[in-house]
Amino acid sequence: MSPEAKAYRKQLGKNIRSLRALYGHTQKVMAAHLQMSIANYSNIENGYINIDTFKLNQLAVFFSMKETDIIHFHKHPIFESSITK
Repeated sequence: MSPEAKAYRKQLGKNIRSLRALYGHTQKVMAAHLQMSIANYSNIENGYINIDTFKLNQLAVFFSMKETDIIHFHKHPIFESSITK
């Protein structure tokens, strides 16, 4: 696997973790929603395994957003500093 693919997988996992935390859900709730083990769900958040497109779509529906919004969540303006000097 290329370094770029690994970096993408890790960032996507971080995005999913951030969304889960923002919505106040546990890994147990998310794993149950995706019909997978907590260990596998944790591996997705930690960037150890890829999430397939079907499960990414399930997350998008769960969070009421588009798949691309999840993929690019780390680039959302709420993560940028609005303080200028």
